[in-house]
Amino acid sequence: MKMELSDYSDSELLALLVAGESIGEPLPGQVAVAQTVIERKRRRRSRYGFTIREIILKPSQYSTFNDDVYWRTKKGYIDDLHCMALMALYEDAYSPVGLLSSPCPTATHFHSKRLPVYPVWSRPAYSLFLMTIGNHMFYREY
Repeated sequence: MKMELSDYSDSELLALLVAGESIGEPLPGQVAVAQTVIERKRRRRSRYGFTIREIILKPSQYSTFNDDVYWRTKKGYIDDLHCMALMALYEDAYSPVGLLSSPCPTATHFHSKRLPVYPVWSRPAYSLFLMTIGNHMFYREY
């Protein structure tokens, strides 16, 4: 049975996003994918959304949720990544940036290096290229 996105908690949505975007990638790449959500929340820009749910589900931002493909992600992947998602979202007075250390902590965007044409936002006029991890290229929007 297909769950509706409203049935998922923020941490489950983040686990679903990481599973859909980066299964098969090295763990640092999966952490960096999760970090793009956290960094967008930290930046508090209306075009990203202000809550974890808004950021993840904003149309055309994360391909996992484009064209309703999220439901094809295997439940086992989501379960495996749920702990990482909880750690990424953990905040308190002593750890305002979560419990994970991302190799790319200021990344707001990423794309596959296998794309035949890179997105417009990846151009130097809009973003700073930070690094490649596995098959993903990470950027910080200006």
